[in-house]
Amino acid sequence: MALVQGMLRANLCSASEITVSSRSRTGLENLAAATECAPRRQIAEAVAEADTVVICVKPGDALRALEEAGEALEGRLLLSVVTGLRIASLREAAAGCRVIRAMPNTAAMVGRSATAVAADKGTAREDIETAERIFGAVGEVSLSSRRPT
Repeated sequence: MALVQGMLRANLCSASEITVSSRSRTGLENLAAATECAPRRQIAEAVAEADTVVICVKPGDALRALEEAGEALEGRLLLSVVTGLRIASLREAAAGCRVIRAMPNTAAMVGRSATAVAADKGTAREDIETAERIFGAVGEVSLSSRRPT
């Protein structure tokens, strides 16, 4: 929720341009109510409406969520905030996506995060700039110079 609220505060987009999805009906209703974003129960439906997809789920749920999104992910920019899931694993689970990992910290809730961003090899500068704008809405962003794995 912090990331969505930060994006709205920074005027990166309007709430009507953000679609949210969650396995939890209550969580989805709370998120949609707090942000006025469009709720979608089906992940594939939410992804199909997006240019950029941010996956913020528990590590154990990530691959299943990507599988449910399926072909809707084709050609999208996928920003992962999933701990412990390597770029190679994301790339394999979400074939046809451009992948960037990011790790904001708890301070994102108050707009003071320090977010590390790691891009897949060959990632376009435009995609990196998109990630920097999104995560910059909740604090500072540092692009990793390490080769992604």
